[in-house]
Amino acid sequence: MASLFPRVTGISVLFSCLFILAGCGGDSAGPKVGTMTGKITYKGAPLTNGTVQVHGADGRGGSGPITADGTYTVGDAPLGDVTITVKVLASAMSGMKPVARPPGTPAMPGESDKAPVTIPANYGDKAKSGLTFTIKSGTQTNNIDLK
Repeated sequence: MASLFPRVTGISVLFSCLFILAGCGGDSAGPKVGTMTGKITYKGAPLTNGTVQVHGADGRGGSGPITADGTYTVGDAPLGDVTITVKVLASAMSGMKPVARPPGTPAMPGESDKAPVTIPANYGDKAKSGLTFTIKSGTQTNNIDLK
């Protein structure tokens, strides 16, 4: 009887692993997404920090940080027509002084050493941004120039 226990335990573990692996393969039933990438500027000058967000008609969305050179990538954008919002760190922390990073510490995504740019508040509001795009499967470029 004692020699049967390791064999039963081993078989149970084997079947458990097979059951788990069976659910991991094949076609994912998750939502389909695309990638939107580009450069974002305000009055022709690149934004140096912040976030680009996309909002699908079905309520799904995605976002990506704006890097110090004004480029961004939203890798989880829902397919179809989306509304775009843009937020910069300066508008989120109006009146606050940024905390200095220790020398040699890299910037966080969406953070820059350059002076932050303040953009009109309507670009951060889904109902007022006026920015739209159609996301397709794969990667597409959408350069955005805010006025």
